[in-house]
Amino acid sequence: MQKPLFNTAALAAVILLSGCAGPPKPVIQEAPQTVVDPFGGMTGRVMDSGGIAAIGVGKSKSLELARNRAIANGRLNLQKTLDEKMRTLQRKFYEESGIAQNTQQLSAFRTATLSIKKQIQKSPPKEVNHEMIDGAVTACALIEFNPGIILQQLGKHEELYAQFRTTETYKELARAIESYKPLEETPTLTPAEQ
Repeated sequence: MQKPLFNTAALAAVILLSGCAGPPKPVIQEAPQTVVDPFGGMTGRVMDSGGIAAIGVGKSKSLELARNRAIANGRLNLQKTLDEKMRTLQRKFYEESGIAQNTQQLSAFRTATLSIKKQIQKSPPKEVNHEMIDGAVTACALIEFNPGIILQQLGKHEELYAQFRTTETYKELARAIESYKPLEETPTLTPAEQ
């Protein structure tokens, strides 16, 4: 009696294990979402001309709340872009100048970055668009930043600025500032004109 029970149990185990050893199931990955510039390439034009720009998106059932979220997210994205720009400037400055990093210079870069971030928090959006999707408002805000403010803030730290002016990084930033062309103000349409 034990032998047929053992054979049945062994057969069941072999069947179960053989089912587990089948071909691996393919892993399906979601395609990355493509972010489209809702402002018809305006962001690219700002970046190409030496400026810094970012887009923020906000969703809500309220137009005002969606708009405010989009502006806040745009400012946050612009601050992240600025952080990266300042880190790159700082890294290039130290590489080119051969000067060892010191706490005074690091503090000057950090102070300049924080001052610029405060200005970004107050910056008005260049343009805000919105659309209704499934009963919710999706708003997009374009925030633009003049790169000349970077040199203004670094200029407040005389020792660092004097050393920074001798580098190719400074010259690149100065050329970007010279070529920068801010976007023209977009006229806001009144409800009667729409």
